[in-house]
Amino acid sequence: MLAIQIPTIFSDTSLPTILPDPLLAGSNDGVRFLFDLSTPISYPTQNYSGNGLPVNDISQHANGAIVSSAGQVVPFLGGGFDYSSVTARSQYISSSSSSLSAIWADTNQYFLMSVYVKLPTLANWNSGTAICPIVTSSLHGYNTPETEFVVIAIVTGGAISIRRQNNGGTGLDALLLTPNTAHYGNIVQISIWRNSTAQTAQIYNASATVTGSLAVGVPNTGNFGSLPVYFGVAPCFWNSFPTPATSFRIYRGFIESLTMSGRTPTAVLLADYNNCINRFS
Repeated sequence: MLAIQIPTIFSDTSLPTILPDPLLAGSNDGVRFLFDLSTPISYPTQNYSGNGLPVNDISQHANGAIVSSAGQVVPFLGGGFDYSSVTARSQYISSSSSSLSAIWADTNQYFLMSVYVKLPTLANWNSGTAICPIVTSSLHGYNTPETEFVVIAIVTGGAISIRRQNNGGTGLDALLLTPNTAHYGNIVQISIWRNSTAQTAQIYNASATVTGSLAVGVPNTGNFGSLPVYFGVAPCFWNSFPTPATSFRIYRGFIESLTMSGRTPTAVLLADYNNCINRFS
């Protein structure tokens, strides 16, 4: 490696800052957690999972980690973790316990959350009555009321349930989205955001977009500010094992305070998809 030292101090603050990920440009520090398993910047190991391995926060707030229970090994394939061989709960990427603190501190609790997932095929979809959360902050799910932030879950009927808690317990705002046929078995961006206009959920890839919206609703009264967010086979993954419902991969995810960033979610998501999708398979 060739290193060149320039004996000059640059005092021009108008010069652009080199950022580790394009998502951070223009975010006003609103991106509170960002992981991308496909890049060593975020996942230095670039190999199978192991309990406690670091997952660096590209937004440079606080790092996350791999949680892997019961001796499970999750293969690293196509730039992400492949959960199809998992036979026990609690195999996931955990954000730090401060990743939601800025959203909780915001009176309006306006946020954007997104995750890149290779979905199961429709033939391998969850056929049980229990939901299978792939993004959550809960150890038990809504069967045991506790403070939660957002749940994204694979549910029966070929659908994806996206829920935001609003009262620290069983109260929630829920959207049920049915993916397009072009989504099953393929990589998609699944997102939820809440701003002054609405609560919106979206499943997107270059072939199709599915969206649903609800009224803005009320902020969550439960204090989720110190909860980590789990991406993967969650502690409250409710189906028995083995199950084909775990036939998914996770590559990248982020959490953003929209009050801090002031950004338009659809524009952020489209730009981010175009910037990173070719790294995943």
